[in-house]
Formats: sequence, structure tokens, C-alpha cells
Amino acid sequence: MSLYDALGEELSAAATSLELTPPEQLSRQELIKKTKRLVRQVFPSCTVEIYGSWATHLALPSSDIDFVVLGVKEGREKMLDKVARAFKKGGLLTTAVVSTARVPVVKFTCPQTKLRGDITFDIPHWSDSVSLVRDNIAAHESYHA
Repeated sequence: MSLYDALGEELSAAATSLELTPPEQLSRQELIKKTKRLVRQVFPSCTVEIYGSWATHLALPSSDIDFVVLGVKEGREKMLDKVARAFKKGGLLTTAVVSTARVPVVKFTCPQTKLRGDITFDIPHWSDSVSLVRDNIAAHESYHA
């Protein structure tokens, strides 16, 4: 076996060890459903989408889940506060509300699973970044486990 073949096997084994297990995937899918439900209780006409590593299928076991809420026409502080209150009531722990950032965010944790998430509002071009990463993965499929 050549050095390159051995290195390739090592990298492949490392990538496999970082893949989410079926129970890890299921717990994330359940958190996604719960998060979307809680946000829609506050803003019934909104759309809640996933972006980031979960959407691009590059999530690691330590990755958070990134959500973008679209179509809410309220002030920044009011939106963030409403989501934080809904999460508290719905059993998700809000760890930070960052209203002063360029992209305001509500950071939260699920106490049972310790999974983390971020809620942002109306990020321009969020879907473009997901598409760009997915397209690059597809173009270089031999590099992706």
C-alpha cells in the first residue's frame, strides 16, 4: 500500500468517525420540528428554514443548527423577545439574545439533548450560501464521504 493510499484510508476513517449516528440525526430532526413549531406559534405566517452545516449535510456531532425566520414584519427587539419567551415556555433554554449584532440572533439549547441552535431573521441570500456549498460538494463528490 502506498503512502497516499494509507493517508486516504486514514482520512476516510476520520470522516466516518465524525458522521452523525442515526440517533444523533433523529434528535436533531426532532429539535428542528420543535423549533419550527414554537416559532410558528409566535409568527403564524412566517417561514422557518434551515441553513448552515445541517442544510449542507456537513454537520458534525458538535454543530449547532441554524434557522432563519422569513416574513416577520416587526421590530428587531420585539421579534427576538417573542421568540425567547416562546422558547422558554416551550422548554428550550435561551442562552443569549444578541440584538446589537449585524445579524441579530437568539441562541438556544435543548436541555434534554444539549443540542444548540441559532435563530436569525430575514438574512439576505441565506439560500444562496446553502446552494453554493451543496453545488461544490456535488462537484467534488469524490472528496466527500
